[in-house]
Amino acid sequence: MAESKVIAPEEARAIHWLGSRATFFATSAETGSAFAIWMDEPPPGGGPVPHVHTREEEFFYVLEGNLTFWCAGKDFAATPGAFVGLPKGLGHQFRNDGEGPSRTLIFFVPGGCEGFFLELSNPYSEPNDATVPPDPKRIDAASARFGQKVAAPSLLHPRPGLSSVDLPLGVGRSPILRGPGEGEVFATGGVLLTLKAVGHQTLGTYSLTEIELEVGAAFPAHRHARYAEGLYVLEGEISVQVDGPPMVASAGSVVVIPQAAKHALTNTGGQAARLLSVTTPGGIEDFYRSACRPVQVRPARPSAEPSDADRLAELGPEFGVEFESAGSLG
Repeated sequence: MAESKVIAPEEARAIHWLGSRATFFATSAETGSAFAIWMDEPPPGGGPVPHVHTREEEFFYVLEGNLTFWCAGKDFAATPGAFVGLPKGLGHQFRNDGEGPSRTLIFFVPGGCEGFFLELSNPYSEPNDATVPPDPKRIDAASARFGQKVAAPSLLHPRPGLSSVDLPLGVGRSPILRGPGEGEVFATGGVLLTLKAVGHQTLGTYSLTEIELEVGAAFPAHRHARYAEGLYVLEGEISVQVDGPPMVASAGSVVVIPQAAKHALTNTGGQAARLLSVTTPGGIEDFYRSACRPVQVRPARPSAEPSDADRLAELGPEFGVEFESAGSLG
C-alpha cells in the first residue's frame, strides 16, 4: 500500500548506468506500482539502444540539454520544457545530441521497469568504469523478467531498425509530442494548468499536467476517488498537506499522493511554483475542462480572477474529485 510522502533530491537513489547518472525518486515500492519517476543524465552521445516496453507507457520531460528521439519511423528533437510520450509496444531510442550535459525526467506507468536498472547497476557513490560494458547475458535475462525487448540478441549489438522490436499492442499508436508551453491551457484563481498528455491519447493509462501556482496560490483540501498522483517540483517551493501535517517540497522533490488521500497544495515560496502532475489512470483533464477557464492568449498566465468554488465543488464528484469544503482554488 502506497503512503503519502515527499522525497527530497538528496533522498533519491542514484546509480551508474551505461555511462550515465540515473536518479530514482519514486519507485513502485513508494507508489504501490502506480508509477515510477526518475532522472537520466546521459553524456554527449549517450542514450539507450533501441528497445520496447511490453508493460509500461514511458514518457519524458526534458530539463536540460538537447535530445533526439526515434520512434514510429520518425526522429524528433526535444529541448528543455519539451514533453515526449512513447506508447507501450513501439520501439524507441533517444540520444543526447548536445555538446554538454543533459537531464530528462522519465516516467513509467505503471511502475516496475525501474527494477531492471536497479538490479544491474551499482550505486553512484561507488567507483564505476563506464568503458566496461555490463554482461550481455545478465542484461538479456533481466530484460525478459522486466518485460523489455531489444532490437538485437543483446544490448551490445549494432543498432538495427526500430521496427524490429515493435509489438502488436503498439500498432496504430503514435508518440505524443509537446514543445515548451504547448498544450491546452486552463486557469483558475492564481493557478495555471497546461495539459501535456490526456487519457484518450494514452488509452486511459495516465494524464500529465504542468501546473503553475503564483505566490500564495493554493489547491484546497480535496481527494481523488479515481486517481493516484505524483508531483515533481520543477521550480519554487510548495507546502504539501497529505493526511497529516504540512510538508515542504522544494525544486527537485517528488510528492507521492495515493488514491483517495486528502491533500492540499500551497505556494509558500517567494516565486511562482511550477510542478508536473502525473495522474493514473488518465481522465482528470475532463474536470479541468469543465470547471476551469480556457486560456487562449499566449504566453499563458495564471488567472487573477477568483475561482468559482461552488462550481468546482459541484462538478468535482462527477470526475472523481471531492473537495473537503467549498473554498476557492486561489
